[in-house]
Amino acid sequence: MPEEVEERLMKPIVNACFPGMLAVLNLTVFGIIDIRGTPSVPFRIVILLGTFAFVLSSFAIFFHGMYPTRKSLWTATAVFFLTGLFSSLIAVVLLVAWPPMPE
Repeated sequence: MPEEVEERLMKPIVNACFPGMLAVLNLTVFGIIDIRGTPSVPFRIVILLGTFAFVLSSFAIFFHGMYPTRKSLWTATAVFFLTGLFSSLIAVVLLVAWPPMPE
């Protein structure tokens, strides 16, 4: 019985860690690029949009683990995660197209 409770309570936290880690990586890239030079405004918007999407995906998958009958939470998780991935891809393209200006 205690293993079932532990599984039910720990699994949502572990699942929420994966998109949460991607959000942290996006913020790390943003910080490193900001130290190196001033990134373009579109890059800032896209990387922060991706970070926000990953955080929302993390919350949605956490609550889906707590309330698995809510299919809308699973849909929100997928939409936010794909938005975060797409934003990260666009940020890489913007970084290659317009590198940061050295200060």
